Amino acid sequence: MRRLLIGAGLAFLVLSIAGGYGLHWEWTGYPGNTLWDWLNLCLLPVVLSFLPLAYSMSKDWLLAVAGVSGALLVVLLVGGYGFRWAWTGFPGNTLWDWLHLMLLPIALPMAAHELGERQKRRDEAAKAAAEAEAQEVAVAAAEAVVKHEPAGGVPGSRAATGLPHD
Repeated sequence: MRRLLIGAGLAFLVLSIAGGYGLHWEWTGYPGNTLWDWLNLCLLPVVLSFLPLAYSMSKDWLLAVAGVSGALLVVLLVGGYGFRWAWTGFPGNTLWDWLHLMLLPIALPMAAHELGERQKRRDEAAKAAAEAEAQEVAVAAAEAVVKHEPAGGVPGSRAATGLPHD
């Protein structure tokens, strides 16, 4: 049911964007909004929904996502500021504006990944400690068996009890 609702919501969003920009549906309020406006609206919620994945991602995957995102941002920056792509809405925005937009969405996945790595290290350390303790218990048990064994061999054997052999 949840997937159906999410799918219906995404379908409505795509339809309303296509209608708003392509068919000039004024009721959507989309015409006149630029990529900058959309980034302000959507970047943080998209990153927040990505956090559970970032928590468990390997460092290589996280770096790959960051690299692709960074490359896309560079293309958009060059186009928006260098070639004056009006649809980006970038001209007129200062470094402060960019920091306001990007700082939290960049910091959150990095923090989530670091928390995931710390948890993995704690889990591995706890597992190693438990294995070492289990091994110590096994060695101590084996030593206790050896110390309590009578001189003739295995407890309960004829040699250990002093009974004659057959």
